[in-house]
Amino acid sequence: MVRYIKYIFITIVIYIIIYTLIILFLHHYTGYNDLTQVPNFIGKDVNNIENLSNKKLKTKIGYTYDSNFEKNTIINQYPLPYSMVKNNRIIYINVACSTIKKIKKSDIINMSKRDVINILNQNNIYIEKIYYTQSEIKDKLIYIKCKDELINYEIYNGCKVQLFFGNGINKNEIKIPFLQGLTLDEAIKIIIEKKLTVGLIYYDRHIKDKNKSIIYKYKPSIPSLDNEVLYGTPINIYLCDEKS
Repeated sequence: MVRYIKYIFITIVIYIIIYTLIILFLHHYTGYNDLTQVPNFIGKDVNNIENLSNKKLKTKIGYTYDSNFEKNTIINQYPLPYSMVKNNRIIYINVACSTIKKIKKSDIINMSKRDVINILNQNNIYIEKIYYTQSEIKDKLIYIKCKDELINYEIYNGCKVQLFFGNGINKNEIKIPFLQGLTLDEAIKIIIEKKLTVGLIYYDRHIKDKNKSIIYKYKPSIPSLDNEVLYGTPINIYLCDEKS
């Protein structure tokens, strides 16, 4: 009996040692010991936030006009307060400013897609959708819309915009492809190949399985063999059950 108890005790000790070693290894491998808790900056004045250097964290500050907050008040942050992050992680802080930030349309027209997206993101201008339109200048910004209206002068902070880039094609029009009976994935592939744009997608209300649905109608459609549309034209798609 004593030998049996001794054996159980030794087994338990061995398991504890193995478990401890595994935990120590995981802490070292995942850098758990290098984690730092993110402070809560929301609602504080950006000029009075604590110095992060001792916590090995960095900050990147952006400004947004918001009439609901006083100037220099921190509106939000990412990562969220009290989350655990690795040392040297950048904490993105969004601060209320007293004036509406804006950029001139002329400053970004004919810029590359990457540069335009970076500038808009830095100025808290939200990109709702990106389109391609007929233009011999490929991947350069041609024009901008906000709430479906052309922007002619300035874009304001917080605005949601649609961007229209050139598709690099000189020809103005292309024939509408035949899409009826195709699946959504098949149609999207053809639409993109033809330098058109996928528009709105509608599912029949009686549809049972969207993954097995097919196109029964699309707009603009093909009333005649000579029907053509401009490059970048959105094609709206209507789907129903495969057997309906």
